[in-house]
Amino acid sequence: MKDLSNINCKCCIALPVKPDDFDKVIENGRYLQMDAINKIKSIKLYLLISYVSTGRFFYDIKMETWHRNDLKHILLKDSTDEEFIKYLNERGIVIIECCFCPLHRFYKHKISYDHIPEAVSLCFKRHNLHLLMINKDAAIITLFDRPRILDNEVPEIGSRIIRNFSFHKMERANKRFVKLVNKITDN
Repeated sequence: MKDLSNINCKCCIALPVKPDDFDKVIENGRYLQMDAINKIKSIKLYLLISYVSTGRFFYDIKMETWHRNDLKHILLKDSTDEEFIKYLNERGIVIIECCFCPLHRFYKHKISYDHIPEAVSLCFKRHNLHLLMINKDAAIITLFDRPRILDNEVPEIGSRIIRNFSFHKMERANKRFVKLVNKITDN
């Protein structure tokens, strides 16, 4: 398994939006993610999220994250965060934040949102692509507001991406999303 302490932000367009001392937060988020992955018997599905929401990692249940809250509401209504993470592990679902930095902060640093795909692709290839190689047969669903973020940048996974659902449109798509997740992860 790749060394989790090696965070490489060199030459990244998103480096200015990375909060001070954020490497410790990233390392904790990655540790919690690996802990969840290690509890899964068989990975069946990867759900890719563009970036950490407001600097809070999905698997860090001490911090509230709207990504987790939205997915929890859609997939396992009225559950606690602990129950939801257990549900994901039992179903063989892994959540991957492709980019570690809170890219919503681009506006504060006068960086064009057009550069988000560049930041997401670079961080994903440097830090997270290896996680999708744990099970090279597992399907991938992206939950991107910009659906073509990784298409041409990461050919290793292109054929495994079966669908993109936009987080901003999940209310309209959640029945289709749940049906697809169930189809992939039912035993």
